[in-house]
Amino acid sequence: MSDKSGAMNLWEEYERLIDAALFAVEKTESVWGDHIFRPLLQPWIRERLESQRSLIRHADSQLDVADDTSDVIATAHHYIELRKELFSELFHFRAEAQWRLVGRAGDFAVRATLQSPNARPVFALRRDNRWVFTVNAPHPTEPGERTTLNVLVQQTYEDNRKKKIEFRIPAELRDHPEWLDQLRCGFEALGYAAAIRA
Repeated sequence: MSDKSGAMNLWEEYERLIDAALFAVEKTESVWGDHIFRPLLQPWIRERLESQRSLIRHADSQLDVADDTSDVIATAHHYIELRKELFSELFHFRAEAQWRLVGRAGDFAVRATLQSPNARPVFALRRDNRWVFTVNAPHPTEPGERTTLNVLVQQTYEDNRKKKIEFRIPAELRDHPEWLDQLRCGFEALGYAAAIRA
């Protein structure tokens, strides 16, 4: 942007847009967000919106500005709708939920299982340098309590361009074939053709 004072005003307006998006996210979480996905989803949306703060400083045209502001609005809107849907899937009677994408990067997905949040596991698959599969399930010996298992996925092959991945069966999942199947489904929800090696 050529005019310095105009650019500063634009940056300030954009900062206010980010703050407004965070405000909307926080209000949504206070109503729809107090559930077992919170430890994964709350940091993700804050990191995502904060990472968008600097985009406007690299805008060279009004089209760039429009794209940057639209991305912020789309990010917040997607997250707000996701939290509402996950809350409903956990606490309301409805059809069995499928894997849901978090964001548009193709590296994070979550799945709530049918109602009964205290009796059924929920799942998440995300890339954090490496693929991490999270299972939050009822504690096997403490009624009413839940336990979280984070499994590092051992890939034997991955082609991001062709969206193919091959991985070994994690030792933590050998006694839980239904969880292993959810890991495969999570990759497929992210667009990968997934193959499992023994």
